[in-house]
Amino acid sequence: MLGPPPYQPALTPRYGLVGEGSSAARGDDGAGTAEEAAAAGRDLQRRAARWLPALAGMAMARTTLAARVVPRDGLPALGWGCGEAAGAYVCAAHSGVTLAPLLGALAAAEIVHGGACELVDPAWRPDRFAKESP
Repeated sequence: MLGPPPYQPALTPRYGLVGEGSSAARGDDGAGTAEEAAAAGRDLQRRAARWLPALAGMAMARTTLAARVVPRDGLPALGWGCGEAAGAYVCAAHSGVTLAPLLGALAAAEIVHGGACELVDPAWRPDRFAKESP
């Protein structure tokens, strides 16, 4: 377990990427403006520099904000669409990075074999949204 900051990296990186995710609700598409992206990047750099002080003096090459695909109930959505989305395969999850190997393997098995894999929790199926009343 890590103790309190600051930490000194063993090597001073010349190039690198620091990123973070946020599920903060926005009223629009979540992409944000260039100014919002720059402000978020400066804030992230300030906080990250507590742990790795060398980051404080590094120039940022680029900052971006993007909307996350998060099903409204917070659970992954994995499987064949229904209704107007019939024939489309859906794979969306808030934790897409950590679940990517599993979701990719399950999606590939279902797409290639054309069926429903019993390893996918029924609560993850996208048809749950079609069952909701408008």
